[in-house]
Amino acid sequence: MLRQVFITLDGESIYKREFGKALDREAFEQVFKHISKEATKIASKENIQFHDYFKYRISYLSVPEKNIIFFFVSDLSDKFNSVKKELQKCRKEFLDMFGEILDEKLDEDTFEVFDPTIELIHKNLRPKISLIGFSGVGKTTITRLITAGDIPLEHIPTITGDIGTIKIGKLHFHLWDFAGQEQFSFLWNNFIKGSDAVLLITDSTLENCEKSKYFIELIKKEAPMAHTAVIGNKQDLPDAMPIIDIERHLNMKCYSMIATDPVNRDKMITIIGDILEMSGEISPLLKPLIDRDKKMIEAEEALEKGDFELGMKIFEELADLSLDLGDDRVSQDFHEKAQKIRNILKKTQPTVSQPPVQALPKPSVEAPPMPPVQALPKPSVEAPPMPPVQQPPMPPVQQPPMPPVQQPSTPPNQELDQLGLMLQKLQTKTDQASVPTPPSSVGVTESILTTKTPKIETPTSSIPLDSEKPILEKPQTTATEPKITAENVRTDLKIKIANVNKNLLDLEMQNIIQKQ
Repeated sequence: MLRQVFITLDGESIYKREFGKALDREAFEQVFKHISKEATKIASKENIQFHDYFKYRISYLSVPEKNIIFFFVSDLSDKFNSVKKELQKCRKEFLDMFGEILDEKLDEDTFEVFDPTIELIHKNLRPKISLIGFSGVGKTTITRLITAGDIPLEHIPTITGDIGTIKIGKLHFHLWDFAGQEQFSFLWNNFIKGSDAVLLITDSTLENCEKSKYFIELIKKEAPMAHTAVIGNKQDLPDAMPIIDIERHLNMKCYSMIATDPVNRDKMITIIGDILEMSGEISPLLKPLIDRDKKMIEAEEALEKGDFELGMKIFEELADLSLDLGDDRVSQDFHEKAQKIRNILKKTQPTVSQPPVQALPKPSVEAPPMPPVQALPKPSVEAPPMPPVQQPPMPPVQQPPMPPVQQPSTPPNQELDQLGLMLQKLQTKTDQASVPTPPSSVGVTESILTTKTPKIETPTSSIPLDSEKPILEKPQTTATEPKITAENVRTDLKIKIANVNKNLLDLEMQNIIQKQ
């Protein structure tokens, strides 16, 4: 299994990625001093060397023109050809990504974008974990427990073996489940060979533990560099041996297990991490899985305390974390739980009316004066002449006749004065004509002149009233004026006197009406 990746530039480490327990800083510095001298002597870019350091193998590849060295720290059980292929891929991907900027001063955070490439290389170098033990001890049940599959209710013997690729968090590994029947014992040697970790499964009985010593010798022969441990299964049975006794009897690290209980899945994952020397606090492959387990406990505690808002928030974080781990189904379950809690909170919480928010006054910003814009002259467009429109002749409008407006005539005193003047002129003309004036006429005239009439102020009007019109109009003549005779004068006076009497009657009637 790939455990560490180092990349150095000019003797300084610029990239480091850890997947499990391996070399500490001091051990790597000692190994680097030794390897760097040998790496400078290697002229070929394709010449990949390795150096074994205790139980680890350090493979390295140098790029002399860039003064870069790539290091892979893996287990001694890993095949060198597989490591060599992935080391060449690592060099190519790194130079394609950062080859043009290596001359600049860069910090370690710049190279974090290279993490997905290294995780893919680790996936390609996934470890091999083998489950061995006799038939009926619970190997297949433990396999279902690891994969979160359905636990078998009855024992079904495994024929020859079962091989599968398992993903726990971001950790990918091959899981080999051996057939425990003795008739398949000729296959056991090849199944164990090349394993990075071997788990010996027992049913915790003394008889089975005594028989399982055979597999311990087989492991030492076929996979001497593999990490090994014993699983004491079926600890819920009355005849199960204590774990301490099993360790003493087999002289190996032993873990207690009840594989039929799905709750023990997290415990089984922790056992795999311990066997592979991968700490959940260090390895980026198992750390998200450990964090998810912790958050699940926090969510349960929040719901027990009645803090549903905190529980909803933790479930949303669990959904995102599970999606990052690639567990889409688990992520969907957590998301549905968070949504249910949200709906319940919406129904139970009373609606609180929010006070109106007063908007802050916006500061007045005086815009700079705009330069005057001169309008472009519009092009003169000559409209085509319109044809003359002949309107039909309007019918004559007959206005109704206006009713005559009766206005009072001029004051009688003034009219009498005018009449006196006219009589004087007539007297002069009669004297010239030697025609004596009849005394009756003169008396009438004097009586008219001396008659007093009431003075009434009325507005004047230019429209003559019917009362002002003479009863008998003097005919107009275009011929020569006739001679004045006494007959003509008498007739004229009679007409004037009649008009004056009529006017006086009209004035008296108007005065009476006004008083009423």
